[in-house]
Amino acid sequence: MLLLLYLEMKFMSRVFIDSNIWLYSFIDTGHKTQRSKDILLNEKDIVLSVQVINEVCFNLLKKVKFTEVQIKNLSNDYYLNYDVVNFSNLSLKLASEIR
Repeated sequence: MLLLLYLEMKFMSRVFIDSNIWLYSFIDTGHKTQRSKDILLNEKDIVLSVQVINEVCFNLLKKVKFTEVQIKNLSNDYYLNYDVVNFSNLSLKLASEIR
């Protein structure tokens, strides 16, 4: 129980940004584009997962026609600027307990 409390406190100020928010910031969707950019600029402690990076890169390649160089640069930027997590079996079990 203490471990769960510790993890909850440690990650309370962090914000997980899903792939849709990232994609809206790259693809012009009107108000969703501006709102997603506002979120990304205003949040201080952004977290994303390897899965989110994969989804964003795949969609940018297919829908926006990003080049492989652009994808490599974007991927590097994610790792340099944000906390990228790779969910383990333990973290999935802990998330299940928190729910």
